[in-house]
Amino acid sequence: SGFAIHHQNDQNKKRIYKTILNLDQVASSSTDLEKLFDEYFLESMELSLRDNPTDTKIEDIQTGYYADKELNKLAPVGKQLNWLEEIGFGHVDCYFKNMELSLFGGIKK
Repeated sequence: SGFAIHHQNDQNKKRIYKTILNLDQVASSSTDLEKLFDEYFLESMELSLRDNPTDTKIEDIQTGYYADKELNKLAPVGKQLNWLEEIGFGHVDCYFKNMELSLFGGIKK
């Protein structure tokens, strides 16, 4: 949202602040699913490099990917939905989820 809200007029900004959507990484529900996501992501990057050759090496992408994962503080989407309800949001739901990428939010009561 930090890359988009400043492009909206004031009326839209007020509407957005009543409804929050967050597209973000969330924790997988198991280590097996986390490994599956890692493999899926890195395989996608490798295929992209094959289709669009650059000087970038897959080993560099893997190193950066796992270094970034060490910095992440992911929480499961269900736990984050509960947090939104606890602070007064209603209609809280996960609207889209693909492995560790999730779009979730709610409407401020």
